[in-house]
Amino acid sequence: MKLSAEPIGHVFIAIVLAVLNAANHSIAAEDYIISSAHSPLMIVPGAMSAPQVIAPMAMPRLAGAPEAVSFQDAPVSGPATQIASTLPKLSNRAYGTASLAMKGKATSILKGAGTSIDEQLGLYSIEWYKTAPPFTLNTPMRSYREFPNSALGKLFISEDGDAWNYVCSASSVTHDPATSNGQTIITAGHCCSPGDGSPIYSNFEFVPSYLNGNAPAGRWQSISAVVPSAWLTEGDLTRDVCVIRVENNDIYQGQNLHDVIGALGIEYNAKLPRHYCATGWPAGAPFNGELLWINSASNSETDTAQAGESPFTHGIGNPMTKGSSGGAWITNYAPGIQRGNYFNGLNSYVYVSIRPGVMYGPYIDGYIYGMLKDAGEQ
Repeated sequence: MKLSAEPIGHVFIAIVLAVLNAANHSIAAEDYIISSAHSPLMIVPGAMSAPQVIAPMAMPRLAGAPEAVSFQDAPVSGPATQIASTLPKLSNRAYGTASLAMKGKATSILKGAGTSIDEQLGLYSIEWYKTAPPFTLNTPMRSYREFPNSALGKLFISEDGDAWNYVCSASSVTHDPATSNGQTIITAGHCCSPGDGSPIYSNFEFVPSYLNGNAPAGRWQSISAVVPSAWLTEGDLTRDVCVIRVENNDIYQGQNLHDVIGALGIEYNAKLPRHYCATGWPAGAPFNGELLWINSASNSETDTAQAGESPFTHGIGNPMTKGSSGGAWITNYAPGIQRGNYFNGLNSYVYVSIRPGVMYGPYIDGYIYGMLKDAGEQ
């Protein structure tokens, strides 16, 4: 399942390629696909024109000649999946930086009567808003480098190690700071591979607190990237997740990423609906990709039309555009407070012809937590 095709423009960017012992390979680990890369790229500051972007929630193209990229519209009907009987029953939270572990309570996953919207979003989809869902959007200039905003960043992506091709958004997330390697970030699966069986992209660079071309917390190169095989081979939007491990930055000798910028905890198997602060660096008009934006909104609906390994995705009111893909949905968002601030979703896709103003993302379950834990303990 893809998002939609749309012609793209190009942006000129000065790039220096430093290939150090390039060795790209892919191995299968359980049902994850892991790609390691060793050909770091370095961006030389230079003038950039305004980004020209592609497809709903696909990645803005930064370099190269204009071309069409095929992220097809998600279908508007789907299998009859019985949500209530297939979802786990516990809400779990794992440690975040300076956060407390929370014990889950037995609960049904979906609460509130809602209504079925079978014709648009699949049988057993639940709707909590009958009209366009409300949201509040702002850019947090007063707390830009304050936790948890400090744990958020812009992600630069190279398909083959020759140039930075795309940008997305990502966040520093830990399963448990006591056992984690402190080097993990999470973004959308389509920021790491196209979802059509093609290999995982070659290189990633995470820039926390990115602001108008500046990297106040340094640039962090990838060591490996992990995506579910269901995303890699089938484009399963319920598994549109990628966990990237970065290496230490030369500027911060002896400190890992989580030491420098902090890390969100992770909440999984949580009941819905929930309230989120969705984050990202949107680059499609009216945004320019140079600022972090925070969007406060609650669940508007589920989408069983995208049922795959998980029975549904879910949506929130969110007007962000392309480039915000992979940006974290944070629960218990509390700037300046070292408790709460849990990763519990991400920007994945939108529909073009239906449900305006709604952004969808995968439901964060134990499988996705397991991906993070495995990458965090390597």
